[in-house]
This record gives sequence, structure tokens and C-alpha cells, in this order.
Amino acid sequence: MKKLIAIAFVALLFLPACQEDKPLPEVKLTIFSIKELPDFVFSFDESSDPILITNTVLLPANTNLETLTPEFAITNQGSLMSEEVELISGLTSLDFSGPVFLKVIDPNGEIDHYYQVNIQVESITAPEISELNFTLNPYFKAPLAGLLEIELDRACTLKINIIGQNNNNLVKLFSNPATSFSVPVLGLYPQSTNHVVITVTDQNGEISQESLFITTDPLPEIYPGAEVMVSEPEAMEPGMILVYLKKYNDGLANGTHPLACLIDPYGKVRWMFLGDYNAPFMRLRNGNWLIGIPDGAYEMDMLGNPTGEKWNIPHVHHDIVELPNGNFLALSEHDDSVEDVVLEISREGGYIENEWDIKTILDPSREKAPYHPISADWLHLNGMDYDPIDDAIILSGRNQSAVVKIDKQTGNLIWILGNHDKWPEELQPFLLTPVGENFEWQWGQHAPMLHPDDHSRLLLFDNGNERSYENPLSPMDSYSRGVEYQIDESTMEVRQLWQYGKERGRELFCPYISDANYLLQTDNRLICFGGITRDLSGSPSDIFNLETGALISVKNYVHIIEVDNSGHVVFEVVFADKNLSFAGYRSYRAEKVSLYPE
Repeated sequence: MKKLIAIAFVALLFLPACQEDKPLPEVKLTIFSIKELPDFVFSFDESSDPILITNTVLLPANTNLETLTPEFAITNQGSLMSEEVELISGLTSLDFSGPVFLKVIDPNGEIDHYYQVNIQVESITAPEISELNFTLNPYFKAPLAGLLEIELDRACTLKINIIGQNNNNLVKLFSNPATSFSVPVLGLYPQSTNHVVITVTDQNGEISQESLFITTDPLPEIYPGAEVMVSEPEAMEPGMILVYLKKYNDGLANGTHPLACLIDPYGKVRWMFLGDYNAPFMRLRNGNWLIGIPDGAYEMDMLGNPTGEKWNIPHVHHDIVELPNGNFLALSEHDDSVEDVVLEISREGGYIENEWDIKTILDPSREKAPYHPISADWLHLNGMDYDPIDDAIILSGRNQSAVVKIDKQTGNLIWILGNHDKWPEELQPFLLTPVGENFEWQWGQHAPMLHPDDHSRLLLFDNGNERSYENPLSPMDSYSRGVEYQIDESTMEVRQLWQYGKERGRELFCPYISDANYLLQTDNRLICFGGITRDLSGSPSDIFNLETGALISVKNYVHIIEVDNSGHVVFEVVFADKNLSFAGYRSYRAEKVSLYPE
């Protein structure tokens, strides 16, 4: 018995050495994030089994979840596993487009915890248009335009698509996202039910669409039927043609009706202004219109709404140019002179900052050519351009058949482009010398335009009245044209580069007004034969009786032509009244513009 007790005692002495090891500390996942989404925080819900890991802020609906890299930390030693793959923090990529199941394993290979990672994204729903209103012609001046007002439940871009009648849909995108829009809808067809598709798109690419069906009235009865002779839209300069159209009731002396409009490449009217205007009618750099009125001008948007800006310009006529500093150059006159003064008008305040009296620069006593019945109208300024490189003004004097360039700062004469007859000796050093073949002077010209990229090149409309002091041509023998010259001021030489119109002869003879423009994207030219005059038998006619000075009763026509550099016509439209009367149409100028201001 004593022996058994002894053995038991010895066994008790060695018992601690034979006990099992203590349990290992628990392994847990304590930190979880996504490397590619550093700004998003993830939370742990330990009340669920497995433990749920989710992001606290929804990710955008378009987030790509297929290849993301988890970053994590676990307590104590162990491993984080996805299926049978051990993850390395910040290096191993997983597909989180669905639930991802993870587990932590202690050093003995035992599983301590399960985890489920759900990355949550915004639900994909289409944006909601909560309010949509459209008002046609809200200011009663632009019958083919309207105001669209939209309210949305989230920030979206806006696209307006006017379904075209010639498979030429007109699309305007407002690309700055917003929750509300108040924008013009431009380019409606007259006397039509216009289908306009409104599309809003949110940041996830989700869209909503609404269709508007907008019925417009016919054009005014006095608007001519535009006869399109040529239309090659693929070869034309993008944009629409602004036509300074007016209707003569009964010849040149018996009143006009204003019909300013924009026409598309198919000759269809897509915008019209029903208010009255004088020259000029021009687009400002801010996209609004400058509308000429007696003794001034005012600013108006595309819906016909005056902005409140108005400038009183004494004796303004023919042309206004917007300067880079925002001021305006305006053709004017003094109380005791006729159309021979240039003013600089401040944009703010409308006061006169500078003045150039051309009587002090040229010679008012030089004989006029072409003929004009008003003896005091020795120069008849009818157009100008501004040269920002030289800070100089280009002026057209119709009654001197001369285009001149003067220094804006000093008023000094730089050159004279025109025939060399009858100039006084002191002005002869400023005459440009013609060089090259096929050179012809311009006569009674209008609308000089410097090439925006090469200020040695000058385009103008050569009316072609008389074409001589000594042997004036009759209207039957004359012609009008757009003509481009290149001027070398270092040698005081001028070369004729291009012309279009002479080959059409008397057909396009315009003894007054008209215009020519560079088109920069295509290198085409837009020429407005805006004052074609005929007697009732159809023969070309002058506008003055050369013996009495009286206006002649004539019928007026308009041809607007876009022509490429080779002389190929890509667009031609005719505005005419075909009744046997002196009613007719004129267009002081025409320009290619974008429908929506850019």
C-alpha cells in the first residue's frame, strides 16, 4: 500500500509537464480598405455571421468593381484567406462585383472568423425631369425661337435635337451639368410642327428624354420665296447665313419692310427678327446682336430680348466695328458734312473717345467717281475693318472708289487702294502700285474685310459702277464682283489674288450696297449681290439719273453665293419678287454665322 502511494506522489510531481498547451490568442480582421478607393471608409457589423464589412458611403454607380486591391490588418499572427488563396495586403486583387467571403486562420490552421465584404454602389435610375416648360417667341420678336425651362432631380447635361427636314438634325449640347436650365431653342422651321427631342444625361450616363412638338406660324406674307439654285452642303462653310433682307414696296424711294433672317444650307429660314433695324445688324463677341437704330444701337439676345445696353451714336450710318477693348468704331458725320467721320465710342457710358475727320486726311475736292447727286457727299464712307496688328483702320469711301488705311493713334494715312486718277500731288506717295496679271481696280466698292490670319490680304465687294472717269461703262456693260487683293506695305504694291463675279457679267451687276466675306474653315467666300437693279424689262439699271440726279425706279433682286477658291459655286440662293412692279428685295450684307452663339 505504501508503495502505491509513493508511485502516485511521484506521478503528481511530474503531472504539469504532461498537460496540453494553452489556447492561442484569437485572430481577428481589424482594418479593411480598398487601395483604389482611398477616400471610402468601411465598417464592421459583428452582430452578423459572417461579420459583414460594407462601405459607409455609396460608390458612384459606374464604379468598376472587377479588379480592386484590399488593404487590411489582423490581430496577432495568422492569415487572411479568400477561398484557398492567402491575401497579401495591398498586393492581391479580387473581384468585388459580388459578395466576397474571407476568413482568418491562426498559425495552427484553425479558422477563427468568417467575413463577408459587400461593396455598395448607387442604384442606377434614370434622371427625373420634374418640370419642363416651353414658351415660343417670348418677346414677340423672334417667331422661330423659344425659351426652354427644365428642373431636374440631379445634375445633368442637356441636349436639344431639332429633327431636320433635310436629314440635317440640328443638335445643341449644354455640357455644363446643372439641376435646372433656362436656355433658348433656336432653329425651328416656319409653318411646321417641329419635333424637338430633349435629352438629359447624369454623371452615370443614365438618360431621360422628352419630345416637344412645336407648331410655328408661316413667314410674313411679304417674305420672298427663296429660290435655291445650287446647294452642296458638304462643300459649304458650317453655319447659317445672316441675310440683312428688306422688301421694297415700290422702288428704292418708297419705304421698306425689315426681314432679317438666318437661312440654312437648303435656303430654309431658321431664325427671323421681326423688329425694325438700320445698318448695321451684327453679332457681338458675347453672342448677342447689335441692332442699328437711328442715332445709335442697342443689344439684343437670340430670343429678341433687349439686354438693356444701348449706345447713342450721333449720325451713325452704314457700319460699326467692335474693337478688342470692347469699344466701338462707328461711321458718322458732322452737322455740316456727309458721311466722312469715324468715331470711337466707349462701351461703358457711350461717350466719344476719339474722332477722325477724313476731310483732314484725304482731299474733299477730288472729283467723285462713281456719280452721286449730293455734291457734299464727296466720300460716302460705307464700310470699315480694324487691323489689330497695326492698330489701324481700313475705310471704304464709295464716292472716291478708294479704300484707305489710317493709323488709329495718329490719324496718319498709310496707303490708298484705288485708281490713280485725279489725286493731288501730296497724296500720290500713298497710292498703291498694281503688279501682276489680270489686275483691275475696284469702283464704288463696299465692305472691306481683312483676312483674319493674313492682314496683307483684303477682300471687298467691287460694285463696278462706271469703272472709269473718262469712258464710264453703262450698266449693260458693267459687272460686280467679290475681289481679293494682297498689299505689300514695304514696297507699296498691290496684287489681285482672286475674284468672282466678272464671269457672270451684267447678270449680277449691283450699283449699290452688297458684301463679301472670308470663310475660314473651308477657304470659301460668301458674296452678297444684294443690290441687283433692273428696269421692268429686265435690263440692268443704275440707281441715279446721271442728268437730273433723281432716283430711278428699279426692281431690286438679291443673289447670295458661296463660292470656293477655284470659283466653283457651292451655294446660290435668289430673293426676288416676280410680279411686274417695282416691288423687290435688297440685302445690305450677308454673313455666315453659327446659329447658337459660340
